[in-house]
Amino acid sequence: MQTATARYLIAQSLIQTPAGPPNDWQLVDLTRAEVNQTEADPKLLTDQLEFIVYNQANSTGNEFWHDWSIREPAKAKVLWPVIQKLAIRELYVLIPKLFSLAIDANSERSLQQSIDDYLRVSYVNLVSEMRDAKRTELADEFLSEALADFPSDEKLQALR
Repeated sequence: MQTATARYLIAQSLIQTPAGPPNDWQLVDLTRAEVNQTEADPKLLTDQLEFIVYNQANSTGNEFWHDWSIREPAKAKVLWPVIQKLAIRELYVLIPKLFSLAIDANSERSLQQSIDDYLRVSYVNLVSEMRDAKRTELADEFLSEALADFPSDEKLQALR
């Protein structure tokens, strides 16, 4: 089931959709008999897409990010492609902060700058943490993705 937010993002071309059926699927929830439900990292994104704000006057609810994207189209053009890129990279842990940055931003330019600053620092931290944990292959993958996004960043270049 697609949320109103997801349908809007697709209709407005704020995210790209594959030409055919998806090749990759991400587990959001896992429920087993007599065991509590387990949430996976993609839940960090789906919870936001499904976030409902209720109108107390008539007890109806609207999806917050759907309404926000309509009210803030310039910021939505900045936010959603980055969200999609991080989801494709399975970097769901970085996504919640982007939603906070989007709410706080005064303009699309300030949002882009805030996102870039946050991601640069986050990638440096991820690469360093993965190397410390002796997960060099994953660290190299993160660094490659970071350098694709921020090729001239000195701190990322220093991690080569």
